[in-house]
Amino acid sequence: MNTILNKRIKKLFFAFIAIFNTALAISQTEYEYKRAKVRPLNQTEIKNSYVFRNDENKYKTSSLVKFTSVTNFDITKDFLNDISTLLDTVNSLKTKVNDSNDIELLNKNIFLLKKLQYNMTSTDGIVCYDAIMKHTNYSNIETIDTLTVIVRIDQFLNGKYQPNRLVWLWSEHDKERLIKSVHSEEREKFSDIFQSVKRIQEKQNQIIEREKDENQEEKIYDSSYMEQKPEFPGGMIEFYKFIAKNYLVPDEEGLNGTVYVAFTVEKDGTLTDLKVIRDIGYATGKEALRVLRISPPWYPGEQDGKKVRCTYSLPISIGGSDRH
Repeated sequence: MNTILNKRIKKLFFAFIAIFNTALAISQTEYEYKRAKVRPLNQTEIKNSYVFRNDENKYKTSSLVKFTSVTNFDITKDFLNDISTLLDTVNSLKTKVNDSNDIELLNKNIFLLKKLQYNMTSTDGIVCYDAIMKHTNYSNIETIDTLTVIVRIDQFLNGKYQPNRLVWLWSEHDKERLIKSVHSEEREKFSDIFQSVKRIQEKQNQIIEREKDENQEEKIYDSSYMEQKPEFPGGMIEFYKFIAKNYLVPDEEGLNGTVYVAFTVEKDGTLTDLKVIRDIGYATGKEALRVLRISPPWYPGEQDGKKVRCTYSLPISIGGSDRH
């Protein structure tokens, strides 16, 4: 009984050790991936480096035939384009902003973005190589292989750190992960700058909208081109009844003609800026203005769903039977 129990305990113990070692290897790989110390190597260093791969035990020796530095990655180009686009946005925004604190912050962001550009274009932190390798297996058969490799100054392998390891990057995904990892600090800085610029941009947009609303308040529209024209309560028939009731026609024999008036209908419907465009004499224009001043409020005109100020002009007939 004890023997069976001991065997089970041993089995569980070794299973636990295996799981622990696997987890440790995975975490170690991820850790190394994130902290990968990378730099260009000179020709002597790279020739003395060791290229390893999943089936490295197949080879007795691996030697470098030729290597070419590769730094022109699409992911890096895309990031540089993002920096350049944001830099253009900041420069444009700077010409529109009046707040001194915002201008100071934008100047700081311009400096930081240019520094990011410099770091990304002059960095020695990302250097991959297209390496042509000659492998010799244990049967002394040679093969030529082209690898994309990245240099790690120290690589954890076989329980210890080994210098100048040329790590084979299997895919574009591997490259992308490594480049993102090495440039993570730059990307975090870019994200902070982006959010800072976004806040200033949103603030500026609010200012523009507010100024637009203020200008809208002061703007006077031509009623001829409005979505909804101003109107006397009850319409123009009621307006001319109001005129007929209140207008005092001068006592002049044969007086006949038309007085033309203009005015502004305010957003509350009151009439302001009353003017006589043309009258027929005998204070006919003056009387027309007097009657307009006692007019009840009109329904104001509307544009884009908002009540607005607008000009309005109309004729008032004097004498005859068709006073309108």
